[in-house]
Amino acid sequence: MDIKNKNISIISDSPIFFSHVKDIPHSSSHTFHLHDYIEIYIFVSGDVSFIINDKYIKLKPGNIILVDENIIHKPVINSQSTYERYYIGIPRNSFSFITNGNKPIDFINRNKQIINLSDTEYHTALAYLNNISRNAENNPADTYVLFSYLLQFLKIINSACEKSGNKTDFIKSETPALVIQVLNFIENAPNACGSVKEIADIFHVNSSYLSTVFSKSTHVTLKQYLSYKKISTAKNMLLTNEPLSQIAYECGFSSCSHFISVFKKSTGKTPKEYRKENI
Repeated sequence: MDIKNKNISIISDSPIFFSHVKDIPHSSSHTFHLHDYIEIYIFVSGDVSFIINDKYIKLKPGNIILVDENIIHKPVINSQSTYERYYIGIPRNSFSFITNGNKPIDFINRNKQIINLSDTEYHTALAYLNNISRNAENNPADTYVLFSYLLQFLKIINSACEKSGNKTDFIKSETPALVIQVLNFIENAPNACGSVKEIADIFHVNSSYLSTVFSKSTHVTLKQYLSYKKISTAKNMLLTNEPLSQIAYECGFSSCSHFISVFKKSTGKTPKEYRKENI
């Protein structure tokens, strides 16, 4: 296993996290999750798919996944071949010191979740990432060097996004149509998804059968996915002035008190505390 993690603390209040991992994966070690920061995921090798919101993507070298804050996502391990990837976690305010012009991560938005680099762009991007990985290990104190490589990497991604516009080409993973339909439904109608049984009834299938098919394809239960998705949606809605009761309804919770209880259990904070810290 090859793991190189580094916090690039150029701005002390907003450290940027860098990780390079190469290993023989275990499907159980990868579950749905979400972050309070932006994640840039760079796929290098392996037999892996990726779920982000309602997209189920078969990854190939050159794919870069852009994960905005509080977006639910997960790699899916298809076989036990060597799996290599980089990922970079960037708090949204990391470049707040730039007061004029565009910031290096302005290209990341919820409508652009995957980009495909050309061979030239991909190999150039990998060179910068390898430089970060190598310097993080050999010269950990030279954070300004790491930061310069990171900026050059972000410039490549930025240019690729500009060229492709809002087009998001990707290879759909060979997974049962029912699973894709359920992911789409949950993404577009979270308030109609109170329980697994309710979803099963909508698709006119047995709830046990639906749970089995979903779990086999995603390596996580539908009940767990629903819980993550509700918290993801709630976090985004809490950044507005929407009443808690309305958020509870829109996220498919049975009541406001149930929403508060589940949210605190998941995040360690009440919805009001989370809103106060993030607005």
